Amino acid sequence: MFQLDEGKPTNGTDVSDMTGIRHVSTFKKVITFLARTAHQEIHHGSKPLLTKWKGRASAFKETLLTEMKKYARRQYPFNQHLSTETAVFGWWKSLEGSEHAQILPARISFLVPGIVPNELQY
Repeated sequence: MFQLDEGKPTNGTDVSDMTGIRHVSTFKKVITFLARTAHQEIHHGSKPLLTKWKGRASAFKETLLTEMKKYARRQYPFNQHLSTETAVFGWWKSLEGSEHAQILPARISFLVPGIVPNELQY
């Protein structure tokens, strides 16, 4: 879905633009969807991985955007291989609690466990 454009270098720490992300309009729609659905969980839910963001909307949005860009660019930690012993849901769950993946695994594993790691996308 979101993959690196061939031949375009990306800087792993630069998340200020959409360089290296295909389908930018779809990317933005996914970000909007994840932010809107997370809002309810942050304010009314019980999942500590998300409720910890209550009162920190700017930091949440920045972190979500950073993580989505890393996922789209196939950067760490979203470039970890899926082992034959781990199902897709387990792959996402294994990222929960990582300092480099604070939001995305919690949202994806909860909402859409069928989203596969980048290595499996064609």
